[in-house]
Amino acid sequence: MSGDLIEVFKESARAALAEVNESQSVSELTAQIVCLLEDYRPVSAVVGGDGLIERKVKEALVAAGVEILPVHKCSAERAVVGICCYEMGVAETGTLVADASAYDARLVSSLPPVHVAILDSDGVVPDMATALSRMYMRPQPPAYLAMVTGPSRTADIERELTLGVHGPGRLVVFLLKHDGDGGARDGSQP
Repeated sequence: MSGDLIEVFKESARAALAEVNESQSVSELTAQIVCLLEDYRPVSAVVGGDGLIERKVKEALVAAGVEILPVHKCSAERAVVGICCYEMGVAETGTLVADASAYDARLVSSLPPVHVAILDSDGVVPDMATALSRMYMRPQPPAYLAMVTGPSRTADIERELTLGVHGPGRLVVFLLKHDGDGGARDGSQP
């Protein structure tokens, strides 16, 4: 993965008011997320997905005393933070892209006031056309595609920008970097 492409993604995401952090391993990622949530004590979270990264995040949060809520509408509405992984990041716009065909996936990213997005550095693509072609050339294309660019925002007739009215007011992206063999630096596969 081109380091330049990752830098463009980071700049674009920050321009869209997202916070971007880098993690060199899954263990560093979980420690950074736990540290981020210290500002929200007491905190409850919903974590979407059941892959290795999501399981490791849940374990670290439970060990730190964070209440993990089941993923459904009522709990996602009362959770402080929603955490999920994204499949791609569009360098040109700083947009996160994921298959959100499952209703639960949409709840995690849209209802809590703070959204933590985890993106594998190998998923950074140059533009939206590349992201869309990769998503829809699959044998089973997604029924619902989520695209997130910065925190939720709206503006009134006088163009006064307000964050968080219709979704998370804070978006924190954790970019999980890799070493040369494509695996996470701590040896675990994301």
